[in-house]
Amino acid sequence: MRASQADGAIIYTEGIGHAELNADGKIIRLYGTAQDVTEREVALNKRKQAEEELRRSETLLVTAQKIAHTGSWEWYLESHKQIWSAETFRIFGLNPTKSVPTQARFLQMVHPEDRPVLQRHLLQAIAKRSPFNLEYRIIRPDGSLRYLELRVEVAYDTHGQTIRLYGAILDVTERKESELEITKSRDLLEAVYNESADALFLVDTETLLTIDCNNRTVELFAASSKTELIGIEGHTLQKEQFTSEELTTIVEEISQQGLWNDEIEYLTKQGNYFWGNIAIKQIRVADQVMNLVRVTDITPKKRLEEERQRAEIALAKSEEQLRLTMEFNHIGSWDWNLLQGAVIWNDNHYRLLGLEPETSSATYQSWRDTVHPEDVERVEQTIFNALNQHTNYEGEYRVIHPDGKVRWIVGKGRGIYNEAGKAVRMLGVVIDISDRKQAEIALKQSEIRYRAIVEDQTELITRYLPDGTRHTDVCQPSLCTLFWAIARGTDWQHLPTGYL
Repeated sequence: MRASQADGAIIYTEGIGHAELNADGKIIRLYGTAQDVTEREVALNKRKQAEEELRRSETLLVTAQKIAHTGSWEWYLESHKQIWSAETFRIFGLNPTKSVPTQARFLQMVHPEDRPVLQRHLLQAIAKRSPFNLEYRIIRPDGSLRYLELRVEVAYDTHGQTIRLYGAILDVTERKESELEITKSRDLLEAVYNESADALFLVDTETLLTIDCNNRTVELFAASSKTELIGIEGHTLQKEQFTSEELTTIVEEISQQGLWNDEIEYLTKQGNYFWGNIAIKQIRVADQVMNLVRVTDITPKKRLEEERQRAEIALAKSEEQLRLTMEFNHIGSWDWNLLQGAVIWNDNHYRLLGLEPETSSATYQSWRDTVHPEDVERVEQTIFNALNQHTNYEGEYRVIHPDGKVRWIVGKGRGIYNEAGKAVRMLGVVIDISDRKQAEIALKQSEIRYRAIVEDQTELITRYLPDGTRHTDVCQPSLCTLFWAIARGTDWQHLPTGYL
């Protein structure tokens, strides 16, 4: 019990009492002893406070380790005894209520690639009494991979012999994965930058001087190293450099739109020219704004464009010559798609049929309607025969213009066939041969008239050719026989009866 003294001090006393009883069992006297136990009680209270403080400290330590993913451990070398905190168990994916794993089991959980390194550091710490820090990986029983940071301290006896290793173990998986992701991203960006198929420059937005360039830039501009290309204005590599006004315009456009591009001819360090497509975009690197300049070699494309332009000019010239030739010679062209039935005519074709290109449509039926009724079936049959026999088509026929005029046309064409041998298109021309046909008709009519006149004549008709020879055209039968006999030296009087 506690007692208060006159000076106010509190003392602790411990009393032991006894009761004396009579024959009837009644208490007749009490007696005992009292002892001052103040010092003992004060010491006991202090011990209780220390124990409570220890429990509170241990609770805080466990909580702190759990929050920080940091465990503590001890390894007594002589007894091989190990002590792990609860958080150490959790870091290794083990149950804190179970016993600490053996050294062999512990090493088995260490990643095979890191196990030799950890063992070497532990042996050196024991032999040389040297603390160390080390990162290594473990594989938990559930197969998950964790990154740990180990911090080891060494305890040794008065003789300098190592007797115990102890320290802390920290789960740094999240930090390590972040570092690996950053490293991966950095390596990827570096690979993209240096292994890009395009030349890349980093340019200061204020001075317009190059800060860095990739390997492709050195190769494309035939430089000896990056040094030749860093610290220069990029447009000095061009065949024709920008003027100050042009540079100002480009900078303003980049500032307003964030991007600028063009096609420029460049000059390499070896004096060769190539065409490049340049694109400039503002980017931010480590809080610094700079221009990323990309130059793509488009020399092959430019050469193809130049060849195409030359071919287009030549084709246009050829087409113009063809058009003039066809117009001068009154030749019409046609293209007949046999699968779709579509027909394409040039302007001459319309006009040869007596149609106007502006008001008429090119169709097979439009052509057929203009062909003379006496010729249409013959011409169509000729066309179809040519297609079926894979031969060229040629046919002469008459067309009737809307004003009633009849013109002679010759059509020529050839078929185009697919892999199966089926005709899919037919291309050709039509030519006005009216003048020729009229001349042929006039000549034929003249011959008829000439023969009619000759047959009514009794004289011999003879022509003298330019070389002086004489040519007998026609004569009556009796005269021809007579002159035949003379030519053979036969006396005409001895000719058989009936020859005259």
